[in-house]
Amino acid sequence: MRPLESAGLARYEISSFARPGWQARHNLAYRDGADYLGIGAGAHSFTHLPPPGRRWVNVRLPARYLLAVGTDGRAVDDEEHLTTAQARAEFSFCGLRQTAGIDLHHFHARFGLPLEDAFPHVTGLVADGLVEPIGERLRLTATGLRFADAVAASFV
Repeated sequence: MRPLESAGLARYEISSFARPGWQARHNLAYRDGADYLGIGAGAHSFTHLPPPGRRWVNVRLPARYLLAVGTDGRAVDDEEHLTTAQARAEFSFCGLRQTAGIDLHHFHARFGLPLEDAFPHVTGLVADGLVEPIGERLRLTATGLRFADAVAASFV
């Protein structure tokens, strides 16, 4: 990590470093729970509308993808409608993968309740020094980064 930082790269996700302004926008959008549309064979997509959200994947093999698009106008191979619990958990553990953490205001606006109401165990994570509130965000601490998988699993 130190060689990356000394080279001018800053950590913006648990396993991602970049120069300021060069972060992967797709990854950041995904981690913030933004909608995205995948185009092409095997591409994945997500939308939070209608709530709580759904995701789908296109046919993987290019020849079958092209045939499906030509025949049906679409090539969705599999689709999943999320439960509210799944959507809240995914929004939370994906947000924690960013060094900035979970946007608490966005969580409340999207799910209609504060994060602490949806996940009462967060107060214990704060008390244990694994996460910390910073402004309108909740992020992993330095200790929390070492135990990120366990912290993320606590939201599932």
